[in-house]
Amino acid sequence: MPTAQKPSDLIGEPLNGICFVMDYVELSFNGPILRALTPVELIDGGRRTVFPEPGSRDALCGLIEAVLVDLQIEDEKAMTLRFDSGTIVRIPLAYEERAGPEAAHFVPGKGQPIQVW
Repeated sequence: MPTAQKPSDLIGEPLNGICFVMDYVELSFNGPILRALTPVELIDGGRRTVFPEPGSRDALCGLIEAVLVDLQIEDEKAMTLRFDSGTIVRIPLAYEERAGPEAAHFVPGKGQPIQVW
């Protein structure tokens, strides 16, 4: 994958890794990473799961190899990722949903500046 400069550059890429770090989640796309520091919401059909609730880790791992088909960012509301499986991942960006000053990071690659919400 050429170096991603913004999250929308990930469209068409498969999710190839999930990393659970204490109370946040990293979604890896063959190098670039979306780091969710707020409770990630997973919507699959009529089923809704929020990390770190029971079953959320398995549901997120089930997305490995799914291809990102759409990514929308509503500043100060949410980042919404839609995969070819039909599953939607929503990363809240609202200040009231944050445990600290930041809600999400986009890490395009080693040595590249990150984007912060």
